[in-house]
Amino acid sequence: MDSLFDHLEAGVSLDDFLDDFPSGTRDQAVALILPREELPVYRNTIHKTATGCGGAS
Repeated sequence: MDSLFDHLEAGVSLDDFLDDFPSGTRDQAVALILPREELPVYRNTIHKTATGCGGAS
């Protein structure tokens, strides 16, 4: 995780970082970078819960 932020702070693009660390995925990196509220899966869950479209019956 520190390595990702070190690279980004040094101006290395996410694509270049992922090329250097192929064991990591783009989804993993984005999950570390974005606040939880900005992740599409999280937003969809919150939207469904807030609108009553999700959850158990």
